[in-house]
Order: sequence, then structure tokens, then C-alpha cells
Amino acid sequence: MTAGFDRYFQIAPCFRDEDGRADRSPGEFYQLDFEMAFVTQEDVFATIEPVLHGVFEEFAGGAAVTPAPFPRIPFDEAMAKYGSDKPDLRNPILIADATDVFRGSSFSAFATAVAAGAVVRAVPAPGASTQPRSFFDKLGQWAREQGAPGLGYVVLGDGGAKGPIAQVSRRGSPRPARGGHRSRATATRCSSSATRSPSPRGSRAVSGFASARSSG
Repeated sequence: MTAGFDRYFQIAPCFRDEDGRADRSPGEFYQLDFEMAFVTQEDVFATIEPVLHGVFEEFAGGAAVTPAPFPRIPFDEAMAKYGSDKPDLRNPILIADATDVFRGSSFSAFATAVAAGAVVRAVPAPGASTQPRSFFDKLGQWAREQGAPGLGYVVLGDGGAKGPIAQVSRRGSPRPARGGHRSRATATRCSSSATRSPSPRGSRAVSGFASARSSG
């Protein structure tokens, strides 16, 4: 900037001599840096998106590449739908809000948490309906190791609903659908977030897990 260039870029060879991380390239690599003065966020996006699109399109091998401008996802929406602020949008699984299903229900662990201001979120698990009971028991143990009171699940298949929260019902709310060709399991947990997100569509197998947390 002192030289009078208000913006510039460089392709810099780098060597990262540190412990590896899942979202970082290890060892030697090349990095595209660009510096810009007195710009907005949209200016930065408008500068880098054509570069990223061109690189991916050139090496995509025929795969479809999202055209610029890339989708903008607010942080709260990303966390509510995907549980991550950098989601892989190729993954069709969306977290859904299931609070109303458990509000005033017979499943007291969730009903009490919801009454205290918590919300229940459901995570579909395609294909998990074919897993044995031990699979769900291990997930419950994992949830407790992470500090949750436990994990509930429901499996919806041709034989009806199965699992510890399969019979949840309350006045004015539907029971889990029975019959049909779909086999579905949904994972849910309680949290203090109030953001709502749409439920996934088109899943053939879904398994459900739920853990209740206070809304502190």
C-alpha cells in the first residue's frame, strides 16, 4: 500500500511446519494471497469468486461447478441447518427443528427441556434403520461421553416406529407415520437455539437420536 498499489495479489510458496489439522494442507503448498485497501466484503467476494470458479471448472473433470456469485449462508442459518459454519453442500442431510413434536409430549426429558426454553433438533441418518440395537446403544454412550444426558432415536419403517421416542404423542400433534416404503431415522437433541430449519426431503432411510440439554 505504501508503494501506491491499493490492491495486489501474490502466489506464495509456503511450508507449514506444525501439527496437521483436518481443514489445513500439511507440508509444502502454494497459497494465493491478495491484499486490498478500502474495500467491502462484497468487493472481496467479487474478486475471489471468479478465480475459485475458474480453478474448479478447469479441474472439475466434467463435474458441475456452482457459478458465481456463490450462495451466501448466514452463520446462524448454517449452524442450524448443517451444524457447521463451513458446510459441504453436497451433503443432502439437513438438521430439522422438532421442538413442537415434543412440546407437552409424554417424553418428559424433552418436554421438560422444551418448557424451559430449549429446542429439539432432528438429524436424519440415511441407512441407519438397518443397524442393530447395539449401534444405537453405542451412540447413546458416545453422547453421554460428550456431556449429554443420553440419546433418543426413532426408526420409521414398514413395521412402524421403533425406538425410545417412537410413541411420542400429544394433543394436536401427529404420531410418526407408519407404513409406506420409507425407512427413516431421525436424530434429535435439545439446545437453547431458536433458529428453525426445514426438514430434509427424499431420504429413504433415516434414524433418529435425541439428547436433552437445559437452556442455560
